[in-house]
Amino acid sequence: DKVNRDAPRPYQALAYHKLHSLIKDGWTCSWDDETQNPWITSPEGDYVHSYDNEKSLAIKTRWAIQQDYRGVFFWEIKQDRLEDGSNPLLEASHKAMDE
Repeated sequence: DKVNRDAPRPYQALAYHKLHSLIKDGWTCSWDDETQNPWITSPEGDYVHSYDNEKSLAIKTRWAIQQDYRGVFFWEIKQDRLEDGSNPLLEASHKAMDE
């Protein structure tokens, strides 16, 4: 058997830039209307990974503000940084707070 060492393992956390790479490599993006979260599926269909993106974090941030919470937090903020140095998840949340 050929083993793909870059494929995520069960219960593995993935940095946001890694998710972008998987999508470029042919993983299929989907959206769950109930949870308001994206998820990706490997080309073979044997791996599924749910995650947050700019859209889902903006939705969650707006919800937190509507509930009169004083803010939101990120579990692993350094996982957000893309190779170009941007932080799209943090930026999306910040923008939603300013709306």
